Amino acid sequence: MARSVMKAGYPVAAFDIDPAARESITRDGAEVFPSPREIAGSCTVIITMLPSPRAVREAVFGGDGILREINDSKLLVEMSTVDLELTLEVARAVEERGGMFLDAPVAGTPDRVPTRDLEILVSGNKRAVFERFSGLFDALGKRIVFVGKAGNGKILKLTANAMIAINKMAAVEATSVALKNGIDPEILLDVLGHSTANSVVFERYGRTILGEETPITNRHSWHLKDLQLMQELCAGSGCSFYLGALTHEIIQSACSAQPDGVETLGAYVKFYERANHSVRRSE
Repeated sequence: MARSVMKAGYPVAAFDIDPAARESITRDGAEVFPSPREIAGSCTVIITMLPSPRAVREAVFGGDGILREINDSKLLVEMSTVDLELTLEVARAVEERGGMFLDAPVAGTPDRVPTRDLEILVSGNKRAVFERFSGLFDALGKRIVFVGKAGNGKILKLTANAMIAINKMAAVEATSVALKNGIDPEILLDVLGHSTANSVVFERYGRTILGEETPITNRHSWHLKDLQLMQELCAGSGCSFYLGALTHEIIQSACSAQPDGVETLGAYVKFYERANHSVRRSE
């Protein structure tokens, strides 16, 4: 994502806890700073794109955090997939100090970042802030959607990620039944691909579900994190999440059955293969 910003002509200052990431982005022309606070002190726009709520909290509120340098000339763009409560907490803290805030999670897989084939769900309490900095988002993605007040972006991102995870598991479960009962894999792909059962998920991952090795685009740990965050959102708003909770449980079981740390979709397939083998043996 930082490289996309640089390609659009913006100078970039960067920080990461991983030395290899710092070295890589330095070679590409970014200036690496020793802390989030020093980036915030030197830049007008600060972007956080981090793997967990804990990382976001530390980067914003920590001793060397961004918040210490926020003033009315600064914009914080929070692009991580984290919970709504933390997002609103960060928004309030930034705006109380006179700063600007936008919540802008990204829809799309890591392999699509270099081509900017991404959708960015931007939300904030002041649309004028989004309009002022819209060029920055154009440098990062091809479809930019302003979705309303701060936090709306996170709600929509968690909604989308929950649907993706549930859809993946539904496809794995259903196709495992067809395959166990002797359906040819190519016929299965053809029939489902031309029926109302088809989906973007099945088109993208159908061959992976049938056993072909493909690059990792979504990790177990990401699905578990996002489904957990969705469960928390549902609990806080009084909503049911039956399929999502069950999917979370199945993915946890698939993960525990993979001691080698396999993160591919194929681990789900193996989980059902083992389950189906156990059923046949018990019969």
